[in-house]
Amino acid sequence: MRTLVACLLGIVLLLGPGSGWACQLPGTGQTTCWDSSGNVIPCAGTGQDGELRKGAPLAYVDHGDGTVTDVNTGLMWEKLSHDGSVHDDHNKYTWATALAGHVATLNNTNFAGHNDWRLPNVRELLSIVTYQNLLPTVAPAFDNHCSSGCSVTTCSCTFSGDTWTSTFEAASPSNQWFVDFQDGQVGTGLEGGTGPVRAVRDTSIGCPLPATGQTTCWDSSGNVIPCAGTGEDGERRGGAPLAYADNGNGTVTDLNTGLVWEKLSDDGTVHDKDNLYTWANAFTGHVAALNALNFAGHNDWRLPNVRELQSIVNYQTFNPIVSSAFNTNCAPGCQATTCSCTGLGDYWSSTSSVSDPWNAWYVSFRYGDVDAFGRSGGKSSAAFVRAVRDASASSTTTTSTSSTTTTRPSTTSSATTSTTTSTTTSTANSTTSTTTPGSGTCPSPIVIPAGGGTFGGTTSGGSTQAGTCGSTGSAPERVYQWTPNVSGTATIQTCGAGTNFDTVLYIRNSPCATGSELPGGCNDDACTNSTGLFRASRLTPTVTAGQTYFIIVDGYSTSSGSFTLSVTPPSASTTTTTTTLPGSGACSSPIPIPAGGGTFTGTTSGSSTLAGSCGSTGGAPERVYQWTPNASGTATIQTCGAGTNFDTVLYIRNSPCATGSELPGGCNDDACTNSTGLFRAS
Repeated sequence: MRTLVACLLGIVLLLGPGSGWACQLPGTGQTTCWDSSGNVIPCAGTGQDGELRKGAPLAYVDHGDGTVTDVNTGLMWEKLSHDGSVHDDHNKYTWATALAGHVATLNNTNFAGHNDWRLPNVRELLSIVTYQNLLPTVAPAFDNHCSSGCSVTTCSCTFSGDTWTSTFEAASPSNQWFVDFQDGQVGTGLEGGTGPVRAVRDTSIGCPLPATGQTTCWDSSGNVIPCAGTGEDGERRGGAPLAYADNGNGTVTDLNTGLVWEKLSDDGTVHDKDNLYTWANAFTGHVAALNALNFAGHNDWRLPNVRELQSIVNYQTFNPIVSSAFNTNCAPGCQATTCSCTGLGDYWSSTSSVSDPWNAWYVSFRYGDVDAFGRSGGKSSAAFVRAVRDASASSTTTTSTSSTTTTRPSTTSSATTSTTTSTTTSTANSTTSTTTPGSGTCPSPIVIPAGGGTFGGTTSGGSTQAGTCGSTGSAPERVYQWTPNVSGTATIQTCGAGTNFDTVLYIRNSPCATGSELPGGCNDDACTNSTGLFRASRLTPTVTAGQTYFIIVDGYSTSSGSFTLSVTPPSASTTTTTTTLPGSGACSSPIPIPAGGGTFTGTTSGSSTLAGSCGSTGGAPERVYQWTPNASGTATIQTCGAGTNFDTVLYIRNSPCATGSELPGGCNDDACTNSTGLFRAS
C-alpha cells in the first residue's frame, strides 16, 4: 500500500469515493497463515485471511486527550488506563451500571470535551479486535505503555476479558452480548454479571459499520420495554441500516459493504445449506467448485474472513440470526435463484485463531456467537460454508494506494485564510441496476446504497410519473429508492457529460406513486449536461436517516436519453476540522484523513517549507494532509467553492512527505472558482 500526504494551506479538503458505493469493513489485521495442524505456512495460494487481507487496513489516531479515533469507521473510542480512575481497565460494572455509572460519568464530566458518550453495540466493539494479536487482541492504539499508575493521556490499556456492549441477545433477552478481548470471541452473559466498559461516540468522518439490526429494547428480566432513554442498541440503532439486493442469479449484494454473497439452497447441489466441510475442504471443495463453475458469472469466490461473515448477522432475530435476504422461501427442493437458506449452525471463516491455530474462527448463525474453540477437532471438524466475493470492477474496486497532496496559495501571502478542497476516488464510474436490481419503475425501483453513489441509466418506454416542475407526464422516467443513514442536506444531481438530454429531477416520500414531493424537491435546469447548456438538474433536499425516498429521473416535455445520477448523502458534506483529525499540518505532523475521504476546513499561516511544481514558490505557508485511500482509481481533490477565500495551489505527492515525487498531473493552480467568483481555486 502506498501512502498519500496532502498538504493544504487555508483550504477545506474534501476526500471521498466518487461513487459512494459501499464502505469497506475494517480488515481483521491477520497477516499469518497456518495449516490445519496449526503450523505456519507460506500464504501464497492458500486463500486464507492472512494472504488476502481483505478490508480497509486498520488505522487509528490518538488525540492526546484520552481518546482514539478509528479512521475507517469514524468512531471515537475512550482510552483505558491503569490509575484507579473512571477509565481504569480493571473497573467492573453490571450492564446497568455500565450505562448509569461509567457512561454517565463520562458525559457528566464532559470527558475530552464531549458529552455524547455511549455504550458501543456488538458490531462496533468487535470492529477494534485485531486477529493477529493476543492478550489483548487489539491494535497498539489500544495497548501501549500500560503500567501501574498510567493515565489515559500517557498510556492505552485493554483488559483481556469480556467487555459489555449495548446489544441484547434476542433469543434470550436477559443476556447481553460481549466481546472477549483475550482472544476475540463474541458471546453473551447475564445482565447481572460484571465486566469492563469502553465507551464510544460518533464523529462526522469515516464509513459507518452496518447496524446490528436490533430495534427492540428489553429490561433485565427479558421483558420488552419502550426504548426511549435506555441507551440500548435498540434505541440508538447505530450504523448503516442493513440493506441487501437479490441479484436474481443466486447471489445477494450487501449494499453497505459491497460484498456479494452466495445464496444457499435446499436442493442437494453445491449450494445446499446442509453441506458440511472441513476447513481445508471449504477452500478446495466448496469455493473451488464455485470458481470452476464460474458461478453467477464469476470465478473469484472466496471464503469470507471473520469480520465479513459477522457483518451479515442480524441481532434482531435468531434461528437463523440473519436478515430475510438470507432466509426466504427456504423449502426442500428450492434453488438458490428461487429461495435463500441459512443452516442453523457454524460457518467457517478464512481467519485462523492466533492462540490455537489448529482452530479457525466461525460464526454461529443459530444465535450469533463468534468463536474458534468450541468445535472438537478444530479445523478438521465439519461446518457450513457461504462464499463471498468483492463487487466487480463495474461497481467497485478495492485495491489500496496512497500518496501525498499539497495545497498552498500561489502568492507569498501568509494571511490566515480558509478554503475548500474536494477529493473523490472513482471506485465505481457507474453503479447500474446489475448491482442494485430493479426495473426502474415505482413497483420495482432500483435500490441504491445508503451511502449514495453515481449511477448510469437510460430513460425509455412509457411514462407514469410527473414532477411539479418541467415534466408533463409525457417523458419516460427511471425510479430509484434510497434510504439514507444520515440526516441533513443531501445533493442529488444529473449534472455533467454523462447526461445527454434535458432532465427533470424530483424526490418523493413513500409511497412512490403518490408520495408527497419534498420541499424544494423538483428541479429542471440547474447545471449543464453534455451539450454544455443548462439542461441538467440538481436537488439539495433535507433528508432523515432511516426514511425511504424515491428519486425520479424524468425528462422535460418528451425528452429522454442517457444520464448519470449522483447521490451524495449529508455525511459527505459534513465539515471535519482538525480538532477531530489531529496533526499540525506540517510534513512532520500531517493531518490524517479517513480512507473514505471527507470535507475538511483549514487555515494557512506561518512559514513555508514546501513548494509544488506549479504556481507556488515556497514563499507561502501550506497545510499538509496524509491520506491512504482504500480503493484504486481516479480521485478528485479540490479547493473549489465559497469555502476557499484565497488563491490556492494544490499538489499531491508520494511518501515521504518532504521529498516524495509528485504524482503525474498532481499539481494545479487555477482550475475553478473560489469565494471571489474568480478562477483562483485548485
